[in-house]
Amino acid sequence: MKINKVVNKRIRIIGRGVNFAGDTNAAIVVNAEKGGHCVTRASSRQRVTQRPG
Repeated sequence: MKINKVVNKRIRIIGRGVNFAGDTNAAIVVNAEKGGHCVTRASSRQRVTQRPG
């Protein structure tokens, strides 16, 4: 069995004196065989930007 999952999340906050943007990406891969052998891989990337509001 092979499972691939990609998770994307974007956060944006704009308010009085605040301008915030955040972005998170994660990739998860799972390979499971009948013999009980399981391999899991995960990677993620995050980015945050702040500007004077």
